[in-house]
Amino acid sequence: MNLFLRMVGHFLLFLFIAVVMIDPTNTLFHAKELTFALLMFFSVVRFKPDLSYIPHILIIAAALLLGYLSAEMQGNAMDNEMLAGTFKNIAPLALLPYIRNYDFVRRSLFPTLLTTTLLLVLFGFTLQSPVYERAIFYFVKAHDNFIMMTHRHILGFTFFGMYYKTLICMAFSAFLLYYRMLHGIGRRWLNILLALIVTSAFLVSGTRASMLLPFSLLGIAIVNTVSQGRRAKYFVYPLLGLIGFAFLFLIFLLVTEQGEASNAIKFGHLPSYWQLFNDHPEYLFIGQGPATSFYTEGFHEMTLQTEWTYLELLRNYGLLSLPILGVFAYPLVRLFRHRSDPFTQGVFFTYVVYLLIAGTNPLLLSSTGMLMILSAYSYCEQVDARLGSPTEPTALEACPADRAFSSSHDDEESTTGAGD
Repeated sequence: MNLFLRMVGHFLLFLFIAVVMIDPTNTLFHAKELTFALLMFFSVVRFKPDLSYIPHILIIAAALLLGYLSAEMQGNAMDNEMLAGTFKNIAPLALLPYIRNYDFVRRSLFPTLLTTTLLLVLFGFTLQSPVYERAIFYFVKAHDNFIMMTHRHILGFTFFGMYYKTLICMAFSAFLLYYRMLHGIGRRWLNILLALIVTSAFLVSGTRASMLLPFSLLGIAIVNTVSQGRRAKYFVYPLLGLIGFAFLFLIFLLVTEQGEASNAIKFGHLPSYWQLFNDHPEYLFIGQGPATSFYTEGFHEMTLQTEWTYLELLRNYGLLSLPILGVFAYPLVRLFRHRSDPFTQGVFFTYVVYLLIAGTNPLLLSSTGMLMILSAYSYCEQVDARLGSPTEPTALEACPADRAFSSSHDDEESTTGAGD
């Protein structure tokens, strides 16, 4: 019976992650609420909740509610559809009390491969004929643009891109594949093939952040691997330093490129934020309220949201944005305690990269952001169970991180208690 229930839990978690990844706009399957409800019901019936996570949920829920009340008291108009969507987006946080029973990072791998393979197949069809491109364009447009299709001009090059809106959710899976490939865990050629599939999906996205992300994660995995050598600091570190400098210079060129439409729009928002906070300094403290609008020079019109996520949090919630950010950042504190563990060190930096990318993309208080934060807290529970408390070393601390990923048997042993 326990084995059967464990399999049911695995399946429900797979369904939830797969639906969130493949159908980010909930217009293909209309199953986000259903899969979440099934997983939540199973968790409540099957597992004992960890009440220490209740404050995390209350912090974000209270911040949103107080932000709403602040907007009402100030008489600021709110978009009801966006407001309802904001509250609905944070619903998956209800899984936090049961998060120790689920391994989100490992269970995200197969949905990641499904989503990236789907993207590459569609991308291949668009290259075959303009007819296919037009048909796919109208299909995704009819389903709330769950894939963004565009022709981009970057550094003098023009190319076609297809960006899946949940691509950032696959960061942990990408790092896992790079780690397995470099450490020779499992079948190396299979890991290389899967890593190429995921990497290709990032490269065809056409967005700067997504195209640079796999190189960032691969760099993290390489540093993570070579740093284990005794003489790495004499030969490898200087080389990696030069590569890192070149990478940062490339990012600088991309961000400051003149004439690039995306840059013009994005940086056009900044004077508007300055003007808004200058005219309404109270917004820095109590916020304008969620789902409110303001005029931005980037769009030359009133808008409910821009890509500057952290400025949006400040505009919407004022000082209440700080506890929201605290809930998202707290996994970094827990992961840092296990920084001597190679894989955990990589997960730490992968999550840092996600938070940086989320700063210029609306990827925080969304289903994408919820999947990332659940994955981060899930791994925190997994590594705590595997390595024990950092302040009280146990025999498990001697186990290398890759042992938890070396075989399916070891994967099952790395879970806690009743399993996921």
